[in-house]
Amino acid sequence: MLTGQRPFPQKKVGEVFLAHRTTPVPDSRNLRPDVPADLDGIIQRCTQKNPEERFQDFEQVLGSLGRVASNTGLLSRVIDRKSHKIMNIILTYDGSGQVELNKLVDSFVESAESLGSKVHVSDFEN
Repeated sequence: MLTGQRPFPQKKVGEVFLAHRTTPVPDSRNLRPDVPADLDGIIQRCTQKNPEERFQDFEQVLGSLGRVASNTGLLSRVIDRKSHKIMNIILTYDGSGQVELNKLVDSFVESAESLGSKVHVSDFEN
């Protein structure tokens, strides 16, 4: 996370989904004034609600990030999309067995990180 905070602070998952669907992402420079305007522009374009206003392919994103990197020196390298992949896992449960589920998630995170992966876990209320 660039700002250290989620763009939408709502606690309930339905409210977060609604905000993602209807509310523009806040300008990251409100929380981090040191963020270059061009980098925030990339974030804003990636998160547009209208798909036609977004980048149309990852090559465009990489090109824009590359320009920010060369203009600011802030981004030391652009991720090589051929060597990095993203996997999402969504775990839903009824509240029972939470201690065991937390142990399972902790074990998964430990195993994944031992393989060189980075894991981000978020909790949402219903």
